[in-house]
Parts: sequence; C-alpha cells; structure tokens
Amino acid sequence: MQVLLVDDDEFGRAHMRDLLADDGYEVIDLAGGEAALRYLEGARPAVIVLDVMMAPLTGFDLLREVRRRETPPPVLLVSGAGALGAQTRARIGGAAGYLTKDRLRHPADGLCARVRQALGA
Repeated sequence: MQVLLVDDDEFGRAHMRDLLADDGYEVIDLAGGEAALRYLEGARPAVIVLDVMMAPLTGFDLLREVRRRETPPPVLLVSGAGALGAQTRARIGGAAGYLTKDRLRHPADGLCARVRQALGA
C-alpha cells in the first residue's frame, strides 16, 4: 500500500518514512504542500500523512484540498504539538486522525498503528 508522506522537516520526514517502510508500506515522501498537490494530480495513495506546521501550505490547508476530491483517501495529521484545538480542528476538517510526533513509535497508537487503523486493517 502506498502512503504519501508530506513534511517540510527533512529529519522528521526521514524518521516517519523509515517507520512506515519498516512496516511494509511503499512511501512517497515530499517536502511540501505544493509538491503534494502536484503529485496528487496523477496519483491515488491509500493514505496521506501530513505535518501540520508547514509553509506556505499547512497540513490543514492540504487536508481541505484533499477532502474536496472525489473519494479522498484517509488523511492523518502529525504535529510536534498536541494542542486540543488543533486535534478538534483536524476532526472537524475530516482527518482520520491526529498524532503528536512524540508518539510516532508507540506500538498501540503510533504512526504505523494509526495508518493501519485509517486503512481499516
């Protein structure tokens, strides 16, 4: 299954890419929102993982764009901050989940577990 991973932080993106690849996913990793939108013009990943704090397009901006598409894939938002307002905004915006970066490796609800959950596996 293909996962589109979008994060403008190279270290964070590499860390998440490695976690997902080790769990058997084909990972397409991109460094920003504009690149992600271009990629999505011709691709249909099974799930999308977006960092919240990117510029100029944020994860919330990309979530909104993805949700406008016919049959959008599930989207997970990832952030270094666990602010309740951001989590609520993610749910209202239609995200399949919100995960803080300090929990990426957690076996029960880390990144790979959340991706499996979003895929219904």
